[in-house]
Amino acid sequence: MASKNEPVPLSEANALPTRDAVAAAASLPVYDATGQSQPFSSLYTPRPSSSSSSSASRHLIIFVRHFFCGVCLPPPLSPLPVYLHPPRPPDTPQHTALTGAQNCQDFIRALSAAITPAALAALPTRTTLTIIGCGASDLIPMYAHATHCAFPLFADPDRAIYDALGMTRTLNLGPRKPDYVVGGMVANVLSSVWQGLKQGAAALKGGDVQQVGGEFLFDGAGEVTWCHRMRYTRDHTEVEELKTMLGLSG
Repeated sequence: MASKNEPVPLSEANALPTRDAVAAAASLPVYDATGQSQPFSSLYTPRPSSSSSSSASRHLIIFVRHFFCGVCLPPPLSPLPVYLHPPRPPDTPQHTALTGAQNCQDFIRALSAAITPAALAALPTRTTLTIIGCGASDLIPMYAHATHCAFPLFADPDRAIYDALGMTRTLNLGPRKPDYVVGGMVANVLSSVWQGLKQGAAALKGGDVQQVGGEFLFDGAGEVTWCHRMRYTRDHTEVEELKTMLGLSG
């Protein structure tokens, strides 16, 4: 098994979760911006009032990292006091703690610009897109504003769904900068620090800084038909690949 800073094999990262794993995740709660909970399965199963044709549907659920990318920066760059900063594993190279600052926010901004609710509505198969983060639900409005996200946002602060679906924890940047990361390291660090300072004590509720996410595509029957789990802190599936998979390219 890979260590916390050693990536899992690609075949494992892209392996579909078992039915037992999906069933275990289904009843776990997600929280909206008001703190109201609902079962995870409600995000990818038809509502009782839906028409029978809703079974022909797809539901792309994207799990991001913590809501405050600046919180993962090492002192003195982090907006958190030194005594509140999460400990860095002793075998973690210093550069891996600088996790690209706002990598997931860059990803959601790029995603929101390239894939719109209107574009999804025009597809022949009903398709929804939902974002889940591992921080406190009351940070959802801030995150939506920062990323210009028009899609539903939820929180899994206990990371129970992340665990059930096999997502891992790491501080490893990975070998390459993905296309969706548009800012330079220094600019992103400064932006992250400023974002954390503006939120004050709320920066403590951003989520586990080592938790990484992934993307899962559910069909109308609640089966996962495709997935990718992040192996590094900046390893979301590229936006163009997601567009192609959904039939939005060209």
